[in-house]
Amino acid sequence: DQVGLILFGQEIELLIPPFKGTAHIHRIMEALFTYKPKKSTKTNLKGALEFVAKLKKRNHMLFCISDFIATNFEKPLSLLSHKHDFVAIRCLDKNEIVFPNVGLLPMQDDETGQTMVLDTRIISAKKLKNIFDQRIAQQNSLFKKYGIDCVDIQPGNPFVGNLIRFFRQRMQY
Repeated sequence: DQVGLILFGQEIELLIPPFKGTAHIHRIMEALFTYKPKKSTKTNLKGALEFVAKLKKRNHMLFCISDFIATNFEKPLSLLSHKHDFVAIRCLDKNEIVFPNVGLLPMQDDETGQTMVLDTRIISAKKLKNIFDQRIAQQNSLFKKYGIDCVDIQPGNPFVGNLIRFFRQRMQY
């Protein structure tokens, strides 16, 4: 099967068109391990999905690796899910799942660079967990609406097992 790669931030930063062969796979793997992203202030998920939708390809398996914290990407997601087998690989930060209760916590938004101090004594871990759970539920609802499978991974944790389980489940259908 042909395999390609698109890496994006605010814009498409790297495009390796789909192709077959071991040498091509090595090229993609090298790009994944060595690519240094541009210093983007934001991630444009909608723009990346629209770019892929304009490629006019049909019946491919597409993997989108993202935290899916974005707005206005439902329309291109819908288009892609109808033309392709779209799989969401959702990156979850472990500190979002179990938020530390450490008092004053300095934080920086990786996309905007904006810093703030969060007082975890005032805003409870339970409230933060509820916000996180709502976001996950909204994303899951969107994925379900368009028949999109989702695999959750946590950067820094082994994720190959999750992917193997996902593909084994897929093989049973």
